[in-house]
Amino acid sequence: MQTLPLLPDTAPFPAEQIATLNRIMTAASAEQRAWLGGFLAGHQAAQSAQPAAAPAQKAPLTILYATESGNAEILAAGARKAALRSGFAARVLDMADTTPTEIAKATNLLVIASTWGEGEPPQRAADFMRDLMADDAPPLNGIRFAVLALGDRAYVNFCHTGRQIDDRLAVLGGTRVVERVECDLDYEEEAAHWIDRTLGELAPEPDGAAVIHVDFARATADAPSRQKPFDAEITEHVNLHGSRSSTRTFHVELSIVGSGNAYEPGDAIGVVPSNDPALVEQVLRAAGGTATMRSTSRSAIATTSRPSLGRSSPLMPS
Repeated sequence: MQTLPLLPDTAPFPAEQIATLNRIMTAASAEQRAWLGGFLAGHQAAQSAQPAAAPAQKAPLTILYATESGNAEILAAGARKAALRSGFAARVLDMADTTPTEIAKATNLLVIASTWGEGEPPQRAADFMRDLMADDAPPLNGIRFAVLALGDRAYVNFCHTGRQIDDRLAVLGGTRVVERVECDLDYEEEAAHWIDRTLGELAPEPDGAAVIHVDFARATADAPSRQKPFDAEITEHVNLHGSRSSTRTFHVELSIVGSGNAYEPGDAIGVVPSNDPALVEQVLRAAGGTATMRSTSRSAIATTSRPSLGRSSPLMPS
């Protein structure tokens, strides 16, 4: 029988403990010795392990929007997703559902506001704007903010609501971290850049182990948009009026197979038409123009006068 090695006299134990340990080791089975070895190793590791660093506190972010047609709300939802990925504790609020007094409790504020009509705020935001512009509006000291304004340059008071909010927040003591950006109808790309820049400015300095939100939803970078419309095929084009009627109303069906979208009742589709190149050439020749008259816009082919086109009766609708 093989004799197990005993603890030497130089082991860091008193003589009676060495004798006890030698007696235990000699009488223990192989399984018992293995268990004891693992237990002692685990005990030592637990005693010497450093406590894990606490996750960094997420920076709070309030995303406030004012919308009439829904564009600002869509941008706010997208901003929240981007903020979560950047480690913010983000929430989205409709101006119709809050007050300046509640907003005064925020630390970081991102505002996306559209202008309606001749410079009016969206109807749902009217009460909030009245309270914000009032003489007894609460102070906003300590709030860091940025404003994205949406509008239409066809109107005189372009982005008026966004401008009012931006100026008023500063007057009430808020700190502007990013200059206001004013977007026209084609706002998507400019708004996306503004959101990324603003989140970068509002982000606190990292001081611990950050917990980052991961969005596993399908990426929508290639989804149809105003800048990258989907080329849909017209599958049905039927005049709903009889041949004797001078009125023309068409029933049109489009195929969106391959677009990645599912059309449901109540959805709206924006149509960006493309002109027949052959017709474009005819119009340009009839107008006495050249290829330099072509516009870079997909929705316009040339700028010319109505009398000039009027002389080309075959090209005018009957």
